[in-house]
Amino acid sequence: MNQLLLVMPTLRARFEADGTLTTTRKFLDGMQKYVELWPGPIRLLMQQTPDSDSNLDHVTVRIQDLPFNVVQTSFSDAQALRREFAAAGVLLASLDHEQVLVSSLCAEVGAPCVYVSEYSLRTRYQIIDTSTHNPLLRWRRRLWASRLEGRQRKAVKRASGIQCNGTPTFDAYKPLNPSPHLYFDTRVSPGLIVSPELMRDRLARMMAGGPIKLAFSGRLAKMKGADHLVKIALALRAMGVDFRLDIFGNGECASDMKREIASNNLGDRVFMRGVLRFAEELMPEMSANVDLAILPHPQGDPSCTYLETLSAGVPIAGYANEAWTGVQRTAKAEIGVSTKLGDPQPLAAAIAELARDRARVARMSEAGRLFALGHTFDDTFKRRIDHLLAVRSTFFQTNSHV
Repeated sequence: MNQLLLVMPTLRARFEADGTLTTTRKFLDGMQKYVELWPGPIRLLMQQTPDSDSNLDHVTVRIQDLPFNVVQTSFSDAQALRREFAAAGVLLASLDHEQVLVSSLCAEVGAPCVYVSEYSLRTRYQIIDTSTHNPLLRWRRRLWASRLEGRQRKAVKRASGIQCNGTPTFDAYKPLNPSPHLYFDTRVSPGLIVSPELMRDRLARMMAGGPIKLAFSGRLAKMKGADHLVKIALALRAMGVDFRLDIFGNGECASDMKREIASNNLGDRVFMRGVLRFAEELMPEMSANVDLAILPHPQGDPSCTYLETLSAGVPIAGYANEAWTGVQRTAKAEIGVSTKLGDPQPLAAAIAELARDRARVARMSEAGRLFALGHTFDDTFKRRIDHLLAVRSTFFQTNSHV
């Protein structure tokens, strides 16, 4: 049976004439895991990026040093894609506007296609609303997203399988596809999960009193609710909450946030910490020194920050978007709280309540760590590979003439 795995990400790379490419460390870590677990060769089909992006972990590598084959191509070149797909044992594609016809092309050449999905239509609407101020442009983008959803649903029906990052698209597409698989994105290997001893020491310090230690990590963008952090801090101060808020990351909102922190005299309790290296700095800092994370995402993208925060044994206070509430529902335990979408005041009130009930925070910490233990980077990838192998086997058994 054909063992070639083709991978088509939405992420683009910068290909240089010297034989190097620039992409994200997180993406390369994921590809390395495919190499370790997939029982055959792997080929990456990737497009050139014309611009820089907002990701925070770029690395440049020599293509010839990578343990998989890399093909620079255009996803609009159907003829070239057919040739690639005809050689595949299974294709792992991304469910977006550039790849919506991929499952049809695979059907033409007799290859199984498995999509990866992330954004539900509701989440795409929320992202549009957050990023688009012009009402006419917002309406046009919503209309485009609605029409794309119809095409994507047809693509999901034609595909041999689908892997859903988070519950929003799993709930939406599960009825449409014969082999749906739910997973939660994370970069945390078992060795990065907070140890019981370290968490016990941190919780003992928290229970002894003093300011509750809060944190945000991620891109400082409106899509992530970073522009709400100062509002939440002001509300907490007005409520008399003794707190410290560390903000890890960088992005479009950083300059405005720094000005707001200074103009509101919050510099004694809100600290912009910049971008920390994930495994070496951010995870140890979260595990040792953070009591509660604030993740005011105004939309339901399935951010890896949810599972990574829980892996540090840190519960989450966030807005009730469909991704975070889906994680809470799946955990079947109290691992954090969610409040009215996009409203800083109720979220601040929930944080204030938790600051007064630290035994509850401690229980959430334990429950979050236990949930994360079942969804490590290693386990998640193993289950995804097993799903791909099962889809491939079923496809070729069913289509034995192919």
